[in-house]
Amino acid sequence: MTWETVATILLILVLASSAQWWRAEAKELNVENRKLRKENALLTNHPAVFDAELPWGGWV
Repeated sequence: MTWETVATILLILVLASSAQWWRAEAKELNVENRKLRKENALLTNHPAVFDAELPWGGWV
């Protein structure tokens, strides 16, 4: 195995790990966003509309 092969494999592993972290962070922010939107809907007496209820939503 050459050093280029090892470097490529390490780069792929680092990118895959970063992608998993970003996805987990996005899910956590999505949960927090939903909580804040529900709280805002209660405080403003306005019905909350969530992405999953919209025709183009629900894909996150």
